[in-house]
Amino acid sequence: MVYCTIIYHNNILTEIQTVSSEFFQLFEKLKAEGNGFRKKIIAVEGDCTQLGLGLSPDDRQRIVEHVNIVFHMAATVRFNETLSVAVVTNVIGTRDIMLLCRDCTEIKVSER
Repeated sequence: MVYCTIIYHNNILTEIQTVSSEFFQLFEKLKAEGNGFRKKIIAVEGDCTQLGLGLSPDDRQRIVEHVNIVFHMAATVRFNETLSVAVVTNVIGTRDIMLLCRDCTEIKVSER
């Protein structure tokens, strides 16, 4: 299963679709095998700018118990972003992802 954390805000829907499209290119071989790959993708509502990554307790527990590889791709690269938003997203969000990885019982790889 692939757990994909998605922020549900209409104002960044296009950005999510672009990132998702690029992310899924990593799995072209699985997709080509026709094994119902898309059905194995579980969208989890979250937000790296929120406390606890914006994950519900149930979603966090499911991630901790089942995830073994983490790709952290959330970041702001806008040069006009306020410092507080950039720090929360790029520093604190990354720290919180690493803390979540530390709690994952099946973790094998984490990539930032």
